[in-house]
Amino acid sequence: CFICLYEKKGIGRVHRCFPLVRTAAFLHSQTGFLDRRKVPVTPHEMRILFNTAEIEQFSADPSLQLITFDGDGTLYDDGHCLKTGEMTGLLCAFMARGITVALATAAGYPAGSKGLLRYTQRVEGLLKDLQARNAPDDVLRRFYIIGGECNYLLRCVRKCENVVLEYVDDKEWKTEDMLAWDKEEIKSFLEKARDSLVLHANRLKFSVTPLMKEYAVGIAPKRPDFPTLSYGPALNEITLCVREDLSKLSAYKIPFCIFKGRTDVFVDIGDKGYGIRALREFLGKGIACSECIHVGDQFSNTGNDAAAREQSLSLWTGSPEETIQLSQRLLRALDGHTTLV
Repeated sequence: CFICLYEKKGIGRVHRCFPLVRTAAFLHSQTGFLDRRKVPVTPHEMRILFNTAEIEQFSADPSLQLITFDGDGTLYDDGHCLKTGEMTGLLCAFMARGITVALATAAGYPAGSKGLLRYTQRVEGLLKDLQARNAPDDVLRRFYIIGGECNYLLRCVRKCENVVLEYVDDKEWKTEDMLAWDKEEIKSFLEKARDSLVLHANRLKFSVTPLMKEYAVGIAPKRPDFPTLSYGPALNEITLCVREDLSKLSAYKIPFCIFKGRTDVFVDIGDKGYGIRALREFLGKGIACSECIHVGDQFSNTGNDAAAREQSLSLWTGSPEETIQLSQRLLRALDGHTTLV
């Protein structure tokens, strides 16, 4: 019953057996939600149920080797950066256990001093925390950033006694199929995506200036006359219509994803599934999908976290505060303690 409901929401692959019945019984004992007669199980309750069940199964089988986190809305608030605090302490705790941690973000900045600065600013709090803890090199080597969905990889290293980031060369970490993506085809595809974004934004009376990047194109629509109008439904409309347009371009073989942020819509080459798969192979430990978990807040049909489910388990968070709670419970489960208490 729960699996059927969950799959109807587009969950994708399930890489482990979850104690769903036991978890549902526990949640029912706390809330009585299964005794409701008129109101069915809500999507929010499904999210809580599966999050709890996925964490609980690690108490029986603590084989977790890689955990990836979305950035905005997951590790930190939209438009903010990761500051030193409770969340960075939990990330350090995962790394100290031998688990590789990665920020998997849509933010794409090409290799160079400016790009390196932008990524450093996003995780500055963690780098400072690792520096303050005098973390050994084997711990530092367990933090990565997958940028632009799957188009850039950075690793954490020590240089001149400072904890810093450095780009990993594409040929060192990308899979063969990713390296085969044609640059000219990418450029042409992004131009088509730009035209579609502008078309549908203008149709909804938005004023837009497209932002073209190496592996992405996006818009941040504005309605000057209605500054307080909710953008959510309109951004969803643009996202779904552009996805439909691009799916009809049979001449292009480049994989892509399209998603809406808080105030923008972007089309990216590849998706987080490609990035997680490439990082798993790059780590060279034979890491299985069942030994990875992705934490994100954008698993809906207009988000960019859903693709991660093809390559890992998933936890659907609602805020950075909930991410802290989920991480605490996961660490407790990895120590063999049940979370159903």
